[in-house]
Amino acid sequence: MFNRHNTLFECRWSFSTYLLIIFLMLYSISLLVVMHLSWNIGWKVLFIILFTCHSMTVSVKSVLFKMSSSFTALRSISNNWFIYSSTKQWQPIKLLTSHCVVLSWVVILQFRVEESKRIKTLCLLADNMPMNDFRRLKVYLRYGG
Repeated sequence: MFNRHNTLFECRWSFSTYLLIIFLMLYSISLLVVMHLSWNIGWKVLFIILFTCHSMTVSVKSVLFKMSSSFTALRSISNNWFIYSSTKQWQPIKLLTSHCVVLSWVVILQFRVEESKRIKTLCLLADNMPMNDFRRLKVYLRYGG
């Protein structure tokens, strides 16, 4: 008999081409919207500079996974969840499974690192990891192992 209370599940991910394309498309649309607003040119330039700085930070951390604080792996041991980053290694988290979205091509995880009250969200597409790992992640999140 399968004992899911004693199982180890782990998956790792990296850069997603599709996620980068989606991110750049949304960024471009946002810039076009700002360009067409009837604002003073100074406000437009200021907004574009601030938005570009924010987008660069988000893309490096959450799309390209290049920052040392980027989350790059998920592990479950006996129904205890952990997330990995280079700076803090494996950290215990509370996975908010009722808020996670699991579709055939995307998984959106919501979790809270145990020492923080802030809820974090992570978007993983099918090309973030090997297909078998992505399938296992979807099954594990839908059915609990």
